[in-house]
Amino acid sequence: MARRAVAGPLGTALVGGLGLAALAAAALAALPLAFGGRTVVVLQGSMAPALPPGSAIVLLPVTPDAVRVGDIVALVPPGRENLVTHRVVAIEDGNGDPALVTQGDANPQPDAWRVPLHGEAFRVALVVPAIGYPLALLAQPAARAAALALAVTIGWRARRRF
Repeated sequence: MARRAVAGPLGTALVGGLGLAALAAAALAALPLAFGGRTVVVLQGSMAPALPPGSAIVLLPVTPDAVRVGDIVALVPPGRENLVTHRVVAIEDGNGDPALVTQGDANPQPDAWRVPLHGEAFRVALVVPAIGYPLALLAQPAARAAALALAVTIGWRARRRF
């Protein structure tokens, strides 16, 4: 007699829960793209506790004139290559060209850079704590292949039950 990997209500709930989690993760990663946004993982603690490391954040584009003090924005500061996600603490008028002054909530002072308002910026629209690291892992091709193999195996074994 063969043993089934998924049996009974608990097994069915487990398969359903895994499927729902996979669907939610896919939506979290893909839906912002439809609106010109993106999903990124918070890797450092400069914005804790508002954005704890390991969180996934959904960023949506924001027009420069819509940025307000208190917004959490993601932008590429001058002289850097990667997005930085910090809170807007002031908007300065530098010779007629407004610039954002940003600061991480956990940092003691504002950032040294000033970001001109005419550049590309994103506003944080959604924060999902703790799911960022699994999403980052699934961005790796080998991890995606392993997750797909696991899903197929679970689905195949669950299919035999019905």
